[in-house]
Amino acid sequence: MHNPPPGATGAGMKFALAIFLLVAAGAAVFDLATAVFARRYAPEAPSRGLDTLAWFIREWAASVAVVPWLGLGMLPAGRPKPGRSPAGRVPVLLVHGYDMNRTTMWPLTWYLRSRGWRWAHAVNHGPWGNPIAGHARHLADHIAELKRVSGAPQIDIVAHSMGGLIAGWYIARMNGAGDVRRLVTIGTPWQGTHTAYLGRKAEARDLEPESAVIADVAHLPVPVTSIWTPTDQIVVPAASSAIASAQSVELPLAGHLDMLVDGRVFAAVRDALSHPDAPSGASA
Repeated sequence: MHNPPPGATGAGMKFALAIFLLVAAGAAVFDLATAVFARRYAPEAPSRGLDTLAWFIREWAASVAVVPWLGLGMLPAGRPKPGRSPAGRVPVLLVHGYDMNRTTMWPLTWYLRSRGWRWAHAVNHGPWGNPIAGHARHLADHIAELKRVSGAPQIDIVAHSMGGLIAGWYIARMNGAGDVRRLVTIGTPWQGTHTAYLGRKAEARDLEPESAVIADVAHLPVPVTSIWTPTDQIVVPAASSAIASAQSVELPLAGHLDMLVDGRVFAAVRDALSHPDAPSGASA
């Protein structure tokens, strides 16, 4: 075994630290810029002082934590496999949001598996830059595969951000109501978001408030639970995530990525999947 050259370990640590600081600084700038942008459309901030600082720290930490995992999410997801939890629950497909991948849904996937959802599987969209319709066609393949390997006649979908619109378009425009029992969304811009105007991809055009996709998913023939927060800095205005045709679960002081690791969100998802006809709570 060859020992590393003198100083190699130290150089590696310095490089890793530099990368971390770069990611941390980039996340801070991004979160601050989007928060300022969102404030323009919500002059009356839902929180001030220490609450605002706590929000920023949580969202910044979530943003930094996401980056190292994204590389793993580029690997093939493989076929869905049953977990170790007891059977008896409807299979769940977890769908990520804009510019993310399946790794962002892993914490919620693990949570659900630990609480009895034997089939809980996170998947990637099609190629980045596809319009919502293209992503929905790719999602259809994942739905068919999960139904086939699990033997279930229907599945539930839990989606973050743009993933909710992809699932909604599949249900509304691809006759997906027979495949999907219920849809639970987290920070999904059901009425569009003004941040989409800043994006250059085709999918960003579909997220604009006046897009045809937003009109297409306004009314869905399956039960929908929308988990959202008035301090969402990516869905602008944040109330675009709360729609009259869905059961609404409002969480105070949460960020767009922070909701992916928020225990209150996990509990709300659990309640929505377990008791679709009862009010969803956010208790742990």
